[in-house]
Amino acid sequence: MTQLSPKILELTRTHEQYLSLMTDIDLLLSHMFQNTTATIEDSLVNHVGQETAQAIKNDLQENNIELSDHDQVKNYLEGLKESLSESKILHLILPIDPTFQFLTEISVQLRKKINPSLVIQVSRDPLIVGGAIVIYEGRYYNQSLSRKIQLNMSKYSKRSVNASL
Repeated sequence: MTQLSPKILELTRTHEQYLSLMTDIDLLLSHMFQNTTATIEDSLVNHVGQETAQAIKNDLQENNIELSDHDQVKNYLEGLKESLSESKILHLILPIDPTFQFLTEISVQLRKKINPSLVIQVSRDPLIVGGAIVIYEGRYYNQSLSRKIQLNMSKYSKRSVNASL
């Protein structure tokens, strides 16, 4: 397994980014098997995004892996994929589409508190009005405004019924 570097972790804040990186790794591995004459450098330049290519090149360099050593690069990519596959997913349901800045900030905070390789899967549900719903490791946390309104309405209804008796 490969240690996930900060730059690789930056590329996997959201579930979409995570899936994109996993696809890029698969493309690189596939290209390595299909075309043995092409260099890893060519594959990085021509088959994956610039940010991904730079992060992988930096990681290879930091791990003293030469781009010309196909076996070590292959082992690195397979280890990276294995490490990424163990990332935990936190499902975050919001009433609006979050900004990139919001996702970055929430990702940094959640990774500090929960898990350094946490991946956020965001979906939108305008019916929750405000707040958020969080699903993580089988636990459901509903901190939405619509839930709070429902709870207050329920309390009010019970008081009305009790008062009329």
